[in-house]
Amino acid sequence: MNQNKKTVEILRSLISNNICQFIIGLFLVVLMTRVSDAIEFLSLQLFIKSVSYIIFFYLGTPFLIYWLAYVSAMKLTKVKLTVTILLVAMYSYIFWDSYFFYKDTLGRLFFS
Repeated sequence: MNQNKKTVEILRSLISNNICQFIIGLFLVVLMTRVSDAIEFLSLQLFIKSVSYIIFFYLGTPFLIYWLAYVSAMKLTKVKLTVTILLVAMYSYIFWDSYFFYKDTLGRLFFS
């Protein structure tokens, strides 16, 4: 039981260290995608959105992994389940947004 408490404390500190990175990454992906949507030059739009997605996934993935490890190490409550569903949904939304953006943009660049 003592080992489980140590694990939970370590995960809690990792989450608190990475939550700022996650929020910054989320803010940057929203800001940079809005800026790139206003640009009509397709190659520059592709570059800016690529950088924003790379930054988000680089900064956001550790927090999501630590959160899932933290939740799995403890008893699941309704609040933790809700937060987990919202985090995974937001992460998945950004992932699929990037997929469809690349599919559309690369199709327009190569086949137009």
